Amino acid sequence: MGISVDSLGPSEAYPWPDLPAGEATGVVARVTLAAVLSGKTPMNPATIPALEQIGVRVESADRAPWNVRLSASRPDDLLAVRVMSSTEGAWLAQSGKQDHAAVDLRKAGVVLISASRGEVMVAADADGVTFWTISGVTVEPAASVEAPALRWLSECGSADEWLRSEVSQLLQRGGAWANFVAAAIVARYSAPANTEIATQWLEATLACREVTVLAAPRRWARQLQPVQVRTVQELACAEATRLALVLDDVSETAVPEEGPWQSAWLDVCHGRDDLEGVCALLREASAAGMLQKPLSRLDTTGQMVRRVLPSGFVPVDERTRRARNLSPDSWWSTAE
Repeated sequence: MGISVDSLGPSEAYPWPDLPAGEATGVVARVTLAAVLSGKTPMNPATIPALEQIGVRVESADRAPWNVRLSASRPDDLLAVRVMSSTEGAWLAQSGKQDHAAVDLRKAGVVLISASRGEVMVAADADGVTFWTISGVTVEPAASVEAPALRWLSECGSADEWLRSEVSQLLQRGGAWANFVAAAIVARYSAPANTEIATQWLEATLACREVTVLAAPRRWARQLQPVQVRTVQELACAEATRLALVLDDVSETAVPEEGPWQSAWLDVCHGRDDLEGVCALLREASAAGMLQKPLSRLDTTGQMVRRVLPSGFVPVDERTRRARNLSPDSWWSTAE
């Protein structure tokens, strides 16, 4: 997130309560962020001193305390929530209002909450949630990042429906991270639609000419403004942190049978593959260096977890298959 550890105040840690056996999954499935934000879901006022100090009230959903509603303590105050995750459904804001937000802390992983009197960083894992007051720094507002990724695909005549669908979903989700990842996926997975186009790409490469669909995302990355690059760097570091937290959950819950751990594993694999493409584009802007350590730590953990996953139950999908073609030795790719 670009925040120095020295800037973090004392932490406040809160464990998740023990839910009755067999109820947790059902309760979570029925609690949506839209319902949390609407105020119609039973909520429990929570006393979180770190948030009270910056002027934020927090309420948690009954028996699903990781679903929280955040609101400014005073009606004239504003509330800003930055969820450092590409996971869909991690947070929801009320259209036209800037003093309320709903967050699924488990999905969000790492969250930055800003209000009139300061900022608080929040990180959740399988055991609970921890809050840190940020002192002595001003967190730079996230910059907008727009990527014409679908246009690049159209211009090259791409017939790859999977790639077009992935890019469309990311652009519909919106936000700096999803848009940058859309550009990275185009750069990483674009392929010629037929042998004729493949020949044209090869001839252009041999003649040192640009292949438009391959060059366009890289040219785009090189012309980003410094504030946009810093936003993507911070989001990438936060995504690496989130994925490490999910890996911890997978390592504790993976059993030799089908279950929620499989979708969590695919989330990690997709996220790590996103980061691979993001790093490639950041290198075009000479800005990938700060990701080296976070990715090294993530890959060490990922390799360890991958080795202990139950054989025969590791899930496979189109993304992980394609990742294997590009990164055959990666822990996040899979073969049939």
